[in-house]
Amino acid sequence: STHLILVGSSVDNIKGSWVEAEWRVFINEKRSGRKSGNIVTVFAGDLTFAGLPISLRYYEAMPFQPESFEKLLAYVT
Repeated sequence: STHLILVGSSVDNIKGSWVEAEWRVFINEKRSGRKSGNIVTVFAGDLTFAGLPISLRYYEAMPFQPESFEKLLAYVT
């Protein structure tokens, strides 16, 4: 994939073993130059930008709300 879109509603979801493995692999692929896309984290529920792991705060992050959908759509079209 070009981009990784991560959707979560709690820190426990984002840091779940399989989910964390996926975004960490994508970060490593970007750092090695094998991926050029972006990581986009969409947070909902009790999860906030400040609650994201530091590694994810470095990349695009947006709340799950209608105002974010147009920006998010640019990543999937």
